[in-house]
Amino acid sequence: MSLELANWCNDLAVKHGWRSRWVAIAIVTFLTVIPYRLRSPIAKFWEKAPLNTFCTIAAFYLFAIVVWLFCRRIPRCKKNHIGLAISIHCEDPHYQLQVRNDFITNIQELLSQGRGRYPFSYIEIPQYFAKSINVNNAERHMRQTRSHLLIHGQVRARKVSGKNSLVLDLNVRVCHAPIPHQASEKLSEDIGSVWVTRATIPQDNSLLELEMNSVHYAILSRYIIGTAALISRDPGYAEELLIEAKDQREQQADSLPMASKLNKQQKD
Repeated sequence: MSLELANWCNDLAVKHGWRSRWVAIAIVTFLTVIPYRLRSPIAKFWEKAPLNTFCTIAAFYLFAIVVWLFCRRIPRCKKNHIGLAISIHCEDPHYQLQVRNDFITNIQELLSQGRGRYPFSYIEIPQYFAKSINVNNAERHMRQTRSHLLIHGQVRARKVSGKNSLVLDLNVRVCHAPIPHQASEKLSEDIGSVWVTRATIPQDNSLLELEMNSVHYAILSRYIIGTAALISRDPGYAEELLIEAKDQREQQADSLPMASKLNKQQKD
């Protein structure tokens, strides 16, 4: 019974995340009320236990719940760093490790190669949070994670043109200093014109394709953060990031599908 209860609580936690109060309520209910109703040995223990024993066990329950909530909290970027949060929900858990190792980790390593004055801080948002993040609540999650750039989306396994493929749908959100509404709209247009919202990756060559796409998104991330720094009145840092993005783009010019778009944006 205890194993079934543990599995049930775990499934419920994965489904709803740490924010679900019902999981904590269910644990306490099953460990106290249900055994009492069934007149089990646990119920007899509760009836005979002195008050201090009851308080001790109640404190243990409370401590276990607090620890559980703490372990399942949403991660945060380090203070005084440029925070990059990546939230990618994998429809099929089978591809979760592959996406992390071949795509997310590579983006982090590429951004770490820069010489900017502000270091980057990276977090990967767990799957039970990633599933709930979308364009409507992305800003709220950026505040929770203390991130300056949030890449969020999903990975699905589908047949595309008769081939088994991974469909990678990604959106991006960047924070910046308060600016006029017109300037904010112009920034959104600029980002939308260069950001690749969908990438189709054949599974028979997924390693190379994921690594190449990670290069694309790392360069785009650096470019977007640099543009946001520019309109936030930090031209020195913006220049550093934009030059690094330009250098990386030129190194990968033959394989970057968005190179022409970035060229046009920088000329404008």
